[in-house]
Amino acid sequence: MPIAHRFIANHVSYFTGNDDCDACRKTECTEKNHAQERQPRFFECIANESTGKPLLGYLKADVDNLGGVFACGLKDGNGEDVGTVSRVTTLSRMLDVFFSGYMQKLIEYNYPELYTVYSGGDDLLVVGPWDSIIKFSDELNTKFRNFTCNNDNLTLSAGIAFVKHNYPVYRAVEMADNWLELSKDSGKDSLTVFEHTVKWAEVGNILKESQKLSSWLSQRLISTGFVMNLLSYSQMYDKFQNTHKTDYLKFIPLMTYDIARNLPSLNSKNDEDVKMRQWAEDLKDITNPKLKNLGIIANYALTANRGGKDG
Repeated sequence: MPIAHRFIANHVSYFTGNDDCDACRKTECTEKNHAQERQPRFFECIANESTGKPLLGYLKADVDNLGGVFACGLKDGNGEDVGTVSRVTTLSRMLDVFFSGYMQKLIEYNYPELYTVYSGGDDLLVVGPWDSIIKFSDELNTKFRNFTCNNDNLTLSAGIAFVKHNYPVYRAVEMADNWLELSKDSGKDSLTVFEHTVKWAEVGNILKESQKLSSWLSQRLISTGFVMNLLSYSQMYDKFQNTHKTDYLKFIPLMTYDIARNLPSLNSKNDEDVKMRQWAEDLKDITNPKLKNLGIIANYALTANRGGKDG
C-alpha cells in the first residue's frame, strides 16, 4: 500500500529535569518537586512561565470566509470558474500544511513553552503563558500573511482568553471561542484580546506601546494607581465612542490633571522622563490611535507587573 507523509502539530512543553522547580522558585506552587524529565509540564507550571501575573492564555484562531474561498475564489483572469478537484485539493492541503507542519516547527523553535491542543485544517487552539500567547498570535498572523502572499481574501481571526491554571479547560475554550466570534463579527482579520478587538495591522504597535508602559511601571517610574486610572479613562473613551455622549469626555481634563500631578515635566533633564511625559501627553489627542487601544495597553502593563517571575 502506498504511504503518504502527513504533518501533525502536537508540540507539548516538557520538563527538562528535576532542576525545573529550582529554576521556577515559586514556593507556593502545588506541583513543586513533582517535575520528572520528559514529562509534560503541568498547566500551573506553564502559567508560572508568564511575566507578571501567572495566567494561561488560550488562543483560538481560524481562517476567515474559507467556504466562500473554496466556492468562489478559484477564478481565472476572465472570472471563469477554474475550481477543479485538483486545485481545491491543493488549496486544502496547503492550508493544512501551514497549520499542522509549519505551526509545529514555529512553536517548537520559537515558543517551546506553548501547549498545542490542536492545529490543522484551517484552525488551531494553543495554550501557554499569557504574554507568550499574545506574541505568538501576532507572529502567527504575520507568517500566515507571508504564506498566502498577502492575499486579502485569506485572513485570520482570533480570540484570546486569560484564565488561572485551574480554570476548567472547556470553559476557557468557550471563552476563547466567544472572543473569536467577536473578532469575526467586528469585520474579521482581527484579534480580540483583553476584551478589545483590533485589526492585526495594529497589534505589533500595540505590543510595543504595552511593553513600554510595562517597563516604566516595573521601574517604578510611574505608579500602579496611575496606570489603573489610564484604564478607567480608556473605558470612558470607549463609552463616548459607543454612545457619543459628551459627558464621557470629562476623562480628558481628569487625565490632564493626573498626568501633571504624577509625571515629570517635559523640561526634565532626564531623557526617559521626557519620553514618558510626551507619551502620556499624546493621549490627550482624541484621534490618537494609542488612546483607542489604551485598554489593551494598560491591561497588559498591569498584568505584567502583578507578581510572577518578574513581578
